[in-house]
Amino acid sequence: MKHLLMVSLLCVGVGAASAKPAKKVAAKTASVVWRTDFDAAMKEARRTRKPVFVDFYTDWCGACKVLDQTTYRDPKFVRASRDWVMVKVNAEKGARNIQIAKQFKLEGYPTLLMLDGRGKKLNQVAGAYPTGMMLSEMQKAQGKMGVLSAHNPAVQPLG
Repeated sequence: MKHLLMVSLLCVGVGAASAKPAKKVAAKTASVVWRTDFDAAMKEARRTRKPVFVDFYTDWCGACKVLDQTTYRDPKFVRASRDWVMVKVNAEKGARNIQIAKQFKLEGYPTLLMLDGRGKKLNQVAGAYPTGMMLSEMQKAQGKMGVLSAHNPAVQPLG
């Protein structure tokens, strides 16, 4: 009986241990993959030819927290984000982040910039946009770049 109990506990332990990584992998694929290094994100964008979505935020910004809790968790946004290099920049922390925020002359938070791999501004929005509006703004930026979204092939590039 002790042997059976010991084998059962070992099986439960092994099953639980193997289930944890699967849950973490599933959680990662169901959320936006954010980078935190702007310069590395720009290099990745040039290499992959993807546009860059930059979320300039601050720790005290209420609207920034709303985006994190709503739009950025929406499955439609998560899917669309796969066509982008996504980067979050805390505009008040770190000398390089502060320099980047000044370079783009930000006036409030959140400010969301959509750039090409060279840093050319394709679109800019400010505030906590709901998912549908944010996706529309992202499609406008992709159109300016001449990129058709794999998730919405009906979007035509803007002239």
